[in-house]
Amino acid sequence: MSNRLRKNKRLTLQDIAEDLHISKTTVSRVLSGKGRIGQATKELVMEYVRTHDYHPNLMAKGLAEAKTWNIGVVLQGNAAMSDMPFFQNCLFGVASEVKARNYDVLLAINEGDGTDGLERILRMQKIDAVILTRVLENDKNVELLKEGEMPFVAIGSYDDETVVQVDAPIEEAGRIFTKQIVENAGDAENIIFLCGKQNIVVNKLRLRGFLGAMSDLGKSERDYAVVSALDGAADAKNALAGFRGNLVICADDILCEGAIEWQKEENSIAKIVSFHNSLSLSKCRVSAIEIDAYALGKKAADILLSRLEGKETAVRNYVDYHFLF
Repeated sequence: MSNRLRKNKRLTLQDIAEDLHISKTTVSRVLSGKGRIGQATKELVMEYVRTHDYHPNLMAKGLAEAKTWNIGVVLQGNAAMSDMPFFQNCLFGVASEVKARNYDVLLAINEGDGTDGLERILRMQKIDAVILTRVLENDKNVELLKEGEMPFVAIGSYDDETVVQVDAPIEEAGRIFTKQIVENAGDAENIIFLCGKQNIVVNKLRLRGFLGAMSDLGKSERDYAVVSALDGAADAKNALAGFRGNLVICADDILCEGAIEWQKEENSIAKIVSFHNSLSLSKCRVSAIEIDAYALGKKAADILLSRLEGKETAVRNYVDYHFLF
């Protein structure tokens, strides 16, 4: 008997699969009675289940017994209104792909950084799988879905090799973009980098990209400043009070809008650029990194549905990016 069983941990499909040295998908198919599985394997799994008094998780049981043809999409309720175009385009991408494969979308909105919206649709047992549109460090939604053995894909990077995820290579893009901006500027001095809260994974990756570029360029901490944990345009504007440098690099479009307001009020000649483009920045002709939110959503849905169909996919999946100068 494994250490897991001796510690009386509640068994999961993954535990059974590991103990029997077969795939989790095979265990699931045996228990649901669906799919072609050899008789010897069936007997092996069923004997294990009887011996260890295994009872399927209610969420997983509901999934095995009835296909709903719905995919849950989770939005965090504390996302700023200015972030909505990004999430809206993600949702359109998801809807496009699931519709083409005869599924529908069920939207869940969590309160703040919580899990209430997700918990509600899980209790309803009206979904076959979930797409998370944003992830935090040690994300409670991720842990809830893993515990409930619900198939899911995260849009955004997550430091867990068991979580299937779709993202742009954020750190790489920020590093290359920053180097090109600084090299093209020629006389960039006293650079400032404005970044959001560091519990949001994408912000940590953006900061890493910037710092990596500074290292590549041989810049010391005397040549740049980093202001993080900013929350919105007003914070960015306040952070620039008294700034006399000539290059402002913003981690996202919202902070960039605050920097542009500051520039206008102070008549500053500093160059302002952004790690994330938006419609409002396009009107200002700001150099930025363009990431296709629609493509992120569509790819996330494709990967999730492929896994529901029993197909193998990569854990880390990426969409392209390009620079706007």
